[in-house]
Amino acid sequence: ILTEYNESTRIDRQLIGRSARQGDPGSAQAIVAFDDEIFVSHAPRLAAWLGAFSRGSGDARRPAVALLRWLAQGRVERLNREARENTLRHDRRISRTLAFSGRGE
Repeated sequence: ILTEYNESTRIDRQLIGRSARQGDPGSAQAIVAFDDEIFVSHAPRLAAWLGAFSRGSGDARRPAVALLRWLAQGRVERLNREARENTLRHDRRISRTLAFSGRGE
């Protein structure tokens, strides 16, 4: 049972994949709310709107939660990718500066 989504879809897929191992059948179910941490911090307006809009049954909310999860996790993954790229760019800049100064490691 998945009670909250992770920031990475890869981690969610890994955890769900662990429900069935070595040929044994398994199942996974996600039980989340529109006020989940990832939704509130990375898609607050959409989470509030979808929460107010879809007061129906659980089946009616599934597509809304799937869309919200896709948008929120996509935003987090994009921010994390940009942070890694900036770190790599900064590291390369420092390496060039040190190489230019003649100092070794």
